[in-house]
Amino acid sequence: MPGGCLLGTRATDMHEQAFRALGAQVSNAHGYLIAKSVGPTLVGADIDFRQPSVGATKNAMLASVLARGTTTLRNVAMEPEVVDLANFLVAMGARIAGQGTDTIVIEGVRELHGVEYEVIPDRIVTGTLLLDLDDPTRVVGYSRTPLLSPGRDEQDGYVPNVVYSCGAFLHDGLVWIPYGIDDCRIGVAYVPLGGVLADLRSAS
Repeated sequence: MPGGCLLGTRATDMHEQAFRALGAQVSNAHGYLIAKSVGPTLVGADIDFRQPSVGATKNAMLASVLARGTTTLRNVAMEPEVVDLANFLVAMGARIAGQGTDTIVIEGVRELHGVEYEVIPDRIVTGTLLLDLDDPTRVVGYSRTPLLSPGRDEQDGYVPNVVYSCGAFLHDGLVWIPYGIDDCRIGVAYVPLGGVLADLRSAS
């Protein structure tokens, strides 16, 4: 099943760093990380992450949109899900710039408003359907039927590039897998962005 990459225990230090920089008190209780504002609002800050982290970047954005002043996040994650969250918040009235780059700047606003928003397709589900569950480096090749729409644009990174290396192709927004590539094997690298999602390791 999708999700649950084999990376062991996840550190929370970058999440704590962001919350504390914004003026929150941070504690751990019963396996949860608890952040509480000590004033009327959080306050904008400059935050440099030691490495890109999707979760820490998202949490920092969520905490910053209603913070007073400007928050600058550096060395952030650039995954499509981070960009989509930023776009969603902007649609709600947040002021965010730089999503999709390694630096995001957020100008705090007083409030957000409701919005109807269509989230992007799930890359983990897409990758799971495209890769053989018995071996995540082996591409499934059972029919010419389009499997699913991987995303709004071929370059958005929703489909692991490995499937294109094995002969699959994108047409009319759908991934097509032709006959004859059911034994394609290729080396892959599990990296934060630009390779195969680490979360797909759970399919092995």
